[in-house]
Amino acid sequence: MTVIDETQTRFLNTSLLKMISTAELTTTTGTVDRLSALYEATSVMLSLKDLQDVSEKLLNLVFENLTCERGVIMVYDQKLASLQPQVMRSTVDSGNSFAPSRAITERAYNENVAVLSMDASTDSRFASRESIILQAIRSVMCAPIASSTRVWGVLYVDIVTTKKTFEQEDLEFLLAMARQAGIAMENLNLVTEQQKMIESFIRALAASIDARDDLTAGHSARVGRYSSAIAKYMGWTADDRKRLYYAGLLHDYGKIGTREAILCKPGKLTPEEYEHIKEHPGHTMRILSQIHFTEDLQDLPLVASSHHEKVDGTGYPYGLVSDQIPLGSKIIAVADFFDALTHKRHYREPMPIEEVIQLVKEQNGTSFEPSVVDAFEQFVRKEYIPNQEKRAAREASRRTSVTTGDVASVAGEMPAPSV
Repeated sequence: MTVIDETQTRFLNTSLLKMISTAELTTTTGTVDRLSALYEATSVMLSLKDLQDVSEKLLNLVFENLTCERGVIMVYDQKLASLQPQVMRSTVDSGNSFAPSRAITERAYNENVAVLSMDASTDSRFASRESIILQAIRSVMCAPIASSTRVWGVLYVDIVTTKKTFEQEDLEFLLAMARQAGIAMENLNLVTEQQKMIESFIRALAASIDARDDLTAGHSARVGRYSSAIAKYMGWTADDRKRLYYAGLLHDYGKIGTREAILCKPGKLTPEEYEHIKEHPGHTMRILSQIHFTEDLQDLPLVASSHHEKVDGTGYPYGLVSDQIPLGSKIIAVADFFDALTHKRHYREPMPIEEVIQLVKEQNGTSFEPSVVDAFEQFVRKEYIPNQEKRAAREASRRTSVTTGDVASVAGEMPAPSV
């Protein structure tokens, strides 16, 4: 802590404020506005979770604080190996569509430098100025959108209809905004890569279970998809449905502790064998609880391991009742039941869809949550059955095409009839 001697302090004489000129006051106000915009960019862009949202927010702030007529944010596309427009805005061109000067945007991106030209048409730095001349670009600025690891794209603005030109202070503001966008884009990329890693890890875990039994391969993935689809009819957000999908993928992971002979037994299980099978949700909870999931996935072990709980309390492994059971687990329970009965198992053939729907409805309020059953039936009738019918029609068409081709091939090999 520093203590200041009051004899060494100076206080502002407020009467002197009246002596500030209008021009100085305007300049000061503009500077404050730009500082506020930078603060807003820092606090808002870092909280956004989508590249489009970041780009739109950035361009809006630029137009609010700079006298520019056209602007575009271009992001480098790895697949196309070129800068591609992400967001465009124009106050002079209809449809907000125009072509920024490639000479300027590529220079800013490739060299990681900010560009300011007060008269772009005569600027000797740009060897190829056809687009600049054709568009009558008066003044232009372009700043690289960069972070500590890479250049993500460029922020380009220009003036085409007035004699006003950009100044050095404008370029510094544009560059500062672009730097904030670069940090935001790097954060978005890190989050995306983290999500890809988590999903690939979860998929690998699920595949390791499916690999134990060829007959049930794909069961975990289908339960994950069905659970997400049912949740959609219950109004769940995309993020919540994604988390439920992960839990669906891992709902049977505890079967890694189930003996092979029981897991693949072709006949009916004995009471002792059934009790052994019932241990797998507990194994799921114990194993998954040892994994350090991200904060938004902290409840995944509980949701995944509670899919055999029943709303009347007769389920396992914990004997939970009604509201004690996570809603995600109730959804996975119906999805798991539906998939298990509509696909072949070692001990039985698949059941007709309508019969399975009826069985689910018969357990409404006892084994299954009523709201989940309603959403399940909507999913099956609006999506699952129509998709199955389309798939069957495609398969029939393919078989017909193959058969026709075989007949044509045989006909072509037959000798021509003698005359």
